[in-house]
Amino acid sequence: MIARWVRSSSIPLAVGFAFGLTLAVGFAIGALVRPSSDSASLPSTPAELIRQIELRADSAANGKSLAMCTGRIDGDIEGLYVLDYTSGNLFCWVLNTRGGGFLAQYVTNVRNDFGPLEQGRNPDYLMVTGYVNPAGGAGADGRPAESIVYVADANSGAVVGYSLLWSRTRAAAGGGQGGGLIKVAQGLARDATLIRQ
Repeated sequence: MIARWVRSSSIPLAVGFAFGLTLAVGFAIGALVRPSSDSASLPSTPAELIRQIELRADSAANGKSLAMCTGRIDGDIEGLYVLDYTSGNLFCWVLNTRGGGFLAQYVTNVRNDFGPLEQGRNPDYLMVTGYVNPAGGAGADGRPAESIVYVADANSGAVVGYSLLWSRTRAAAGGGQGGGLIKVAQGLARDATLIRQ
């Protein structure tokens, strides 16, 4: 008798539980998608959405003997990285937003990290930038830039990442700054046994 009562009352119990669960899920979804008080500022068409998107894109280009790319230094400030294949010099210039010209110049020679070219080989480099959110505060010389420039030597497969120190205080005052690009990462993208082949 008890078994029959449990069987006959479990169906209404299951239906009641499912109904309650559906109601709870409905309330939760309603609370998540409820328009906020500033819904008037939300885009109503894809074209309006596209206009509201702030594009932050780095760019890069290269030729037979020169490569260049851009990368964020600090907030809306961008650096131009230029690599001369012939000399191995890698520059980063930062534009002076107040009066034109360059406010900062940083430099290093990538051959110091890649080593000399093998006899009969031409320099062959690739270069891109990547975003990084530097941890910690600023030191006396500034804080690390918000991008790292990665340079790859296609002859050896070696890859090196460089950064720089940037002072917001000096930039706000319009003072020049610069120095050396700092090696922050290094790797090998090719098996060492394949490099000389």
